[in-house]
Amino acid sequence: MKTKNMIFLLVSLYAMYVMVAWPNDLLPIREHLHIFLTGFFFFIGMFFSLDKVWKAIIWLFTDGKYKSK
Repeated sequence: MKTKNMIFLLVSLYAMYVMVAWPNDLLPIREHLHIFLTGFFFFIGMFFSLDKVWKAIIWLFTDGKYKSK
């Protein structure tokens, strides 16, 4: 699985979880959301390396037009 696809999958799953859990009070980390988000993105950064994450984010938002220099 490509790194970009993996990051997109993780972010999508997290977004779906928040959309379902937030209105139903199932989100255990609601009051500590900033801590959770920091940890979440730190984990992604450690897992993939921040350079790849940045390229993947740009790739997602520019529809694949970004080229690494």
